[in-house]
Amino acid sequence: MKECPTCSRVYADESLRFCLDDGTSLVAAVSPGAQETLRINPPRTTRAKPTDVLPGSRLAPLDQKHSLIPWLVAGAALFLVAVMGIVITIVIFANRQPTSPNSNGSNAGRNANITATPSAGQAVDLTGTKWTQLSTTSQIKEFNFLANGTINNDPGDTWKQNGNNLTMSITNGYAIYECTIYGDRIDYKAHNKVNLDWTGTLWRVRPSSTP
Repeated sequence: MKECPTCSRVYADESLRFCLDDGTSLVAAVSPGAQETLRINPPRTTRAKPTDVLPGSRLAPLDQKHSLIPWLVAGAALFLVAVMGIVITIVIFANRQPTSPNSNGSNAGRNANITATPSAGQAVDLTGTKWTQLSTTSQIKEFNFLANGTINNDPGDTWKQNGNNLTMSITNGYAIYECTIYGDRIDYKAHNKVNLDWTGTLWRVRPSSTP
């Protein structure tokens, strides 16, 4: 019999030269007559080496996965806030109602100082009609449009009508009036040869009815 001097394991096979546990050279075992009790040590167990996890592998530590959760929650919260803001904006614009001047009294008072531009209706023949203005720029206060194409029967003051458009030449072309006719009202833009520009309005003078 042979014995391992390191672990004291006894082998009955005389052909063995080295211990099967630790590889130590075997020696002759102690005689069976000795009082010392032979001890057979249990085989040594080897502890498995922990597996190393490489970066980027699927077996990543749980700490890295848990660290992503706050970022995902924050991103979802920001997305919900943005969606709610868009919805609120759409609801506000959808609930706005267009206001008209005649919808209520407050709108009427608010728009009292706003003068709407009238639209030119059916053309009015100016022949034989009389008009007046309050402008202090023009020297002519009354305009009598005669059939011979003159104004106030002055050959130096002439007029031409084309539908609702009226052109007047005053003092042999010294001043030119470009006009638009709106029923009993004529709005004009005028300029003269000294580069003076002005605007004004003519109002129709209707003859008073006799009793």
